[in-house]
Amino acid sequence: MLKQLIRPGIVIIIGIIFMAVSNPSEQKFLDKVSAEYGAVHGGTSFSHADLLQMGESRCQSYFIFSTYEYEFGTIGVRYVGFLFSIFNMESYRNDEILEKKEEVIV
Repeated sequence: MLKQLIRPGIVIIIGIIFMAVSNPSEQKFLDKVSAEYGAVHGGTSFSHADLLQMGESRCQSYFIFSTYEYEFGTIGVRYVGFLFSIFNMESYRNDEILEKKEEVIV
């Protein structure tokens, strides 16, 4: 009976540790921002230092996944990172005149 509980417990613990280690870093998110900016604007790319100087960056780690938001002027993007992968959650534009957020199709 005890062996039946130990094996699944070990597998679950190893899985959680793997997910925590595979959580993307802020540098990986900045790579994604730079690549997507280059794809939209004809191959132009920025270094991480340039991106951090021009815009505002927020990265939050939640142990097994992380979220990232980058804002440059009135536009911004949100990502979620999980298992070495980064997924685009939302692209938006802050419309300062109307005080609302609008989705931007990328």
